[in-house]
Amino acid sequence: RVPGKLRLSFAGRVHPVKNLLYLLRLLKKVTRECSLIVIGPIEDVAYYQACQEEIAGLPRNVTVKFSGAVTNEVALGLIANSDLMVLPTVGENFGHAIFEALSLGIPVLVSDQTSWRDLEKERAGWDLNLSQPDQFRAVLERMGQMSREEFQLWRSGAHQRSIRFFKENDLKPDYLELLLGQHGATESALALC
Repeated sequence: RVPGKLRLSFAGRVHPVKNLLYLLRLLKKVTRECSLIVIGPIEDVAYYQACQEEIAGLPRNVTVKFSGAVTNEVALGLIANSDLMVLPTVGENFGHAIFEALSLGIPVLVSDQTSWRDLEKERAGWDLNLSQPDQFRAVLERMGQMSREEFQLWRSGAHQRSIRFFKENDLKPDYLELLLGQHGATESALALC
């Protein structure tokens, strides 16, 4: 973590539903040195072209790179090297990339169109309304000036939020039913997990 610099990650398909264009427009007004890595496949070529046009108009203090489709291991490494994972999605059922960022101790900045809510209370991130771009910008500026000590509190909060999710959601029976096709898994099947 380098105070004054902001390393962002965006993990998702390059598609209108993931809303990368919204993030790129936010970055036009970021005053700090900022880098963004976009992790995921280009699914909508016209949308990708619109993103490229937006990138061409970004100020010099902002850089954007695309990793394309990568393995899960590489994606996790790229997210882990960021200060904040941003996903201003217009709708998510769960948001696996959000959970993965939290589990790595990376705070998230997401729209309120996910199941991940009240993140700021736990210092895990922010879930904001897309109609309030100034709130998104304020978070980006805040993260850019955050001290290492404060950033560590947010990293811890993000990680603790992922742990709390597991404690509150015992998913083992659901996965056993899915994998084994049984309503009541045997003790031997449970031992495998």
